Amino acid sequence: MSGIILTPRSLGTIAASATTSFLLSRWGYRWPMVWGLSIVSGATILLTPGLPLWGLGLGHAAMLSLLVLISGIGSGITTPAVNNACIELMPEKVATIVGLRGTFRMVGAALGISLITFILHVSVDPNVGFMITFISFGLLLLSALLLVFLMPTGKKGWA
Repeated sequence: MSGIILTPRSLGTIAASATTSFLLSRWGYRWPMVWGLSIVSGATILLTPGLPLWGLGLGHAAMLSLLVLISGIGSGITTPAVNNACIELMPEKVATIVGLRGTFRMVGAALGISLITFILHVSVDPNVGFMITFISFGLLLLSALLLVFLMPTGKKGWA
């Protein structure tokens, strides 16, 4: 069941990443980050249990698969732009950039899992804990859009 629910995320990410990679020279880096973060943020908020969306009659596995697919598409739109933005600014520091990016992703994942576990542990009801978690993380992702607009313009004017 986990594979059925999570496979659409991978498929959405692969398709969107491939498409976005070819269009980065036309779109630049900033707008794919804005679109992708907005999509992932919306999908994360919609994952909140108890929303009226869950009563559409699709079934829980189908609804999860659909929302995870949408999240994967958003991630696929964002990832190529994020991966290439810093490298274009400092091509001589590619190894350092890739290492730092990987480190921050791992630290973020560890902190995120710990924070989610803490929220679920202190919540009186698991549904309330999941509501707090999904809405908070969705809004946090949405607030990250502000950081996208603080990025410097690259050597080739990619913003």
